[in-house]
Amino acid sequence: MTREEITSTIQAAKAAKKLTWQEIAKEVGKSPVWTTSVCLGQNSMSAEHAEKLVSCLGLPPEAATVLQQFPTKGNVLD
Repeated sequence: MTREEITSTIQAAKAAKKLTWQEIAKEVGKSPVWTTSVCLGQNSMSAEHAEKLVSCLGLPPEAATVLQQFPTKGNVLD
C-alpha cells in the first residue's frame, strides 16, 4: 500500500466507524493534532503507535509499516 492509499483507507474507516480525530488520538495515545497529521500523511509514527492505529480503525496489517515511513513533504502541483 502507498501512503496515499493508507490516507484514503484511514479516512474511510474513520467515517465508517463515526470516530473523531480526538477519539482516534485517545486510542493511539498521542495528541489529536499529531495523530491527525500522521493519518493525513504528514508525519510518521512508531511501530507501537502504528499498531494501535491499525487496531483502532481495522486497517490492513501492512498499513503499520507504511505509517512508520517518513513522508515526502512539499508543495504538490496539479
